[in-house]
Amino acid sequence: MESHQEVRVELPHFYGKENVETYLVWEMKVEQIFVCLHVIEKRKVPLATLNFQEHARSWWTQRETNVKIGRKSEILNWDELKMCMRRKFVLVPYVKKKKLREEIKELMEKGRNFRNEEKKNIRREKEFKEKFQALVRKKEEKEKRERAEDKRKAREEKEKREKVMVEKENTNFFFLELNQISITFYLL
Repeated sequence: MESHQEVRVELPHFYGKENVETYLVWEMKVEQIFVCLHVIEKRKVPLATLNFQEHARSWWTQRETNVKIGRKSEILNWDELKMCMRRKFVLVPYVKKKKLREEIKELMEKGRNFRNEEKKNIRREKEFKEKFQALVRKKEEKEKRERAEDKRKAREEKEKREKVMVEKENTNFFFLELNQISITFYLL
């Protein structure tokens, strides 16, 4: 006669962290225990959910509440539970990670675009400064030429006035001499 000793094995806890590897390891261990202990199908779901902790416990409690009020259908076997948990703890984190990777890629692209625009702006600023400096030099050269022209004109004007003054003095001197000659002639 064979004696059956009951082997007591505790299922691993599952915390429901959104970590794909953690879930897959938990599922594999539970699957191995069910196979080794020849657990019948109707006991698999209650046994598996018995050691849910923290987030997994909250999720399962909320799901059972939704089943009671008719929002969700009841999970009848281990395969249905695995599918439901994979959607929650594998697919959702995968989608979140994928979305996060896409957002990171988009941010990196925006960063590259920003750096490229920054480089373009630096070049534009440099070109603007060079053009501005060229305009300033051109204006200064024009002002310098204008000042030189003004000095030349002032010098010419002064020379002209001096020439007029000399001519006027010469004319006055001439008339003065002419007057003296006339007076002398008259007195004679």
